Amino acid sequence: MLKKILLWTLLAPLFLVLVVFAIFAMANLGDQELRPEVSQSLQWQPAAHWQESNAFVMLYGLNAKSGADSYTLGIEHITNELKRYQQRDQRVNGSVSSLIVAEDDAQLKQLDSDRCRYNSEKNCLEFYLGRDRKGEDEILARNSELMERFRLLKNSAHYIEVIPPLLDAPLPPYSYMVHAFELERMKAIRKIDAGEVQAGLQDYLGNASFARRLYAQSGNLISVNVYMAIVERDMRVLGEILAKYPEAYKYAPDIDLYLSSIKLAESSMASALAHERASNLQVVKTTFDQKVSENFFTEKLALAVTRKKASLNFAYDWMSLHVDLAKQPAHSYLDSYQEIEKKREAMLGLGYGNVYLRDPVVKILMNVGRGAYHSYIERAHDLEGAINLHRLSLAIRVKNIHRAEIPAFIEKTASEYPNPYTNKAMQWDTTHGALIFEAKQESNSRYQKSKKMQLFVQ
Repeated sequence: MLKKILLWTLLAPLFLVLVVFAIFAMANLGDQELRPEVSQSLQWQPAAHWQESNAFVMLYGLNAKSGADSYTLGIEHITNELKRYQQRDQRVNGSVSSLIVAEDDAQLKQLDSDRCRYNSEKNCLEFYLGRDRKGEDEILARNSELMERFRLLKNSAHYIEVIPPLLDAPLPPYSYMVHAFELERMKAIRKIDAGEVQAGLQDYLGNASFARRLYAQSGNLISVNVYMAIVERDMRVLGEILAKYPEAYKYAPDIDLYLSSIKLAESSMASALAHERASNLQVVKTTFDQKVSENFFTEKLALAVTRKKASLNFAYDWMSLHVDLAKQPAHSYLDSYQEIEKKREAMLGLGYGNVYLRDPVVKILMNVGRGAYHSYIERAHDLEGAINLHRLSLAIRVKNIHRAEIPAFIEKTASEYPNPYTNKAMQWDTTHGALIFEAKQESNSRYQKSKKMQLFVQ
């Protein structure tokens, strides 16, 4: 009797494991057909003429060694990545490191010290004006080759990104381009402060418009956010320029043309999330193509609870929720987000904790980054709010609206300069004479990463 009790005690856990496994295996019987749109998303191809006068290729070569052909470096680097993508190999094949300048901590710190730290400097215009001419000349001399490459980059005929949909795909040296944009701001500020307001402002708006173009044409999540940050900084410093140099308002039509050209509709957050969707599909496909375990028994167990095509369909639908959300206007964003959350719960189905009965592996993979993507979408809507705030401030100044009449003017023009989240008028702080917009996300482009944007109307 004691032997039977001992035997059942030993066998019970094994029996329970087998029962649980059987339930999972039965729940995952019968795969689906791979839908056409999912299959198409897996067949990514680069644009046919990406090698021709492409600013993105030049971007890859911004950190080339002195004297090296930066465009050739960019071609070589992208070609290597395309080969790696075609082989679906997670190891880098080939290297172009011999052509790239070796970065060290001292060099990166020097780049950082040259430019304004937007989250800790209260006024970046004053940061640049606080430096002497000799110091700025030294900075420009040290970066002369970078600035020449940046000039060639801006003169490129196209901006066509070539980033294979792999989560580990190396990205261009964006920090060098961010630095070049910052030095261009510094040069324009120097002109304006020297009394060349029109020429300085033209230079400033020219570079800012180029950043807007990059933002509009980008289709990768990281690059979209890099360019968005550049646009945010351009607008912030532009506001500081207008506050210090009232004569710049003579060129208000040019300023408003620049601001009004940054449309959320043309921003590429939806296309960036579509690219992210393709990357996630590659991760799921690679996960199921590779062996889960070298152990034969463990491998068979894993395959028994995996529906490969159904998992790929699920991953596509899951990421499509983010793509669809990015296409929604800000004023319906919150309602749409809550509706999507309900759809997500329905898609996950029966489960406990983070383990789900059907297609458990892909649901765990997709659920890991569940809360991250909406923050990128909100940043795009925050940018829309910042644009409207700046345009409203410009209109008040140009139309010479008296302070007592500003609240009525804000209400009257609410359809033209709305808070994008409420679709109503911007806030007005009567005590301090400031226009206010409350963003959803913090930003390194704002002082102390504040969510509160305010422009003082003088």
